[in-house]
Amino acid sequence: MLKGAPLVVLINEGSASASEIVSGAIRHYSDKGDIKAVLIGERSYGKGSVQNVWPLSTNAKMKLTTQYYKLPDGRIIHRKPGAPTWGIDPHLAIDILPETESDALKLRQDVDVLPIDEKGNLVVNPKTPRQDPNKLLDDGLDVQLQTALAILQAQAAAQPAQARVP
Repeated sequence: MLKGAPLVVLINEGSASASEIVSGAIRHYSDKGDIKAVLIGERSYGKGSVQNVWPLSTNAKMKLTTQYYKLPDGRIIHRKPGAPTWGIDPHLAIDILPETESDALKLRQDVDVLPIDEKGNLVVNPKTPRQDPNKLLDDGLDVQLQTALAILQAQAAAQPAQARVP
């Protein structure tokens, strides 16, 4: 149903493990031309390993990396010491300034975490209304999200009317 629909994936250094596997596969198939997708943001963390823990004695355990996740082209996602490449690189690299990132994270926290009392009831204080998540875009707090939205809007506008999903 969504075949041919534009897709934008946001990644950064906090994207790790399963999100890297998915974004890496999307990047691979996008680069091949099989899907229409753009990755935006910053290089991902590089956590593409499977580790197992084995007890050695009653008070000692050993953690051992037993496997690495690979992209469809065979490249390993995991960041190995001294390796020049790791993780997933975006098609379009966009950095966020630390102050802006801090403001965006605070806003997301204020929007996502609902205040509750000791009985688990939602606390509503009319003097301090909940933050509006649209401020991320309206106030320019997330330039990566703004860019992703602009790309999706441009791609959707460029599609012939009959190709648009209702």
